[in-house]
Amino acid sequence: MAEYLDPGYSGGAFRLFGTSHLVTILFFAVIGLFLIRAGQRGDEKLRSTVRYGLAAVLLVNELSWHIWTAVYGSWVIQTMLPLHMCSIMIWIAAAVLVVERRSLYPLLYFFGFAGAMQALITPGAGLFGYPHFRFFQTMIAHGALAHCRSLGCHDRKISSHFSRIGRASRRP
Repeated sequence: MAEYLDPGYSGGAFRLFGTSHLVTILFFAVIGLFLIRAGQRGDEKLRSTVRYGLAAVLLVNELSWHIWTAVYGSWVIQTMLPLHMCSIMIWIAAAVLVVERRSLYPLLYFFGFAGAMQALITPGAGLFGYPHFRFFQTMIAHGALAHCRSLGCHDRKISSHFSRIGRASRRP
């Protein structure tokens, strides 16, 4: 198990559109279908459970990455501050899912979904292929972030237009 956490991983590097990559994309597509179906149902308890669960997945996954880099001595403020678009959107998405501010869903739609989908299709997993921790962490972070859009569009029936980005970014 320790070899899958080691930053000096000697296993296979990530292969773009390799079997593990395609299976992961298929897995998140199936999860997306589940979220759409859950959002179309009228059960508010299920919707809340999915929202809070997705927020928890985002936060636990992001924190596990920070812990992993700290344990292996590579956590430095210059690279671990959430200044990367997806890192920023993970924190915003978790907050939006918990407090459920409809006005912020357009930010998730335009900034979170687009970047997360691109990162799922062409991730920067580098040397860390399946089954290394960084492979799973990268894929879970971007897959969960992409699914926040499903919750906004299908669960809350929120449509997004480019004009709403400005309004969402001005509201406290």
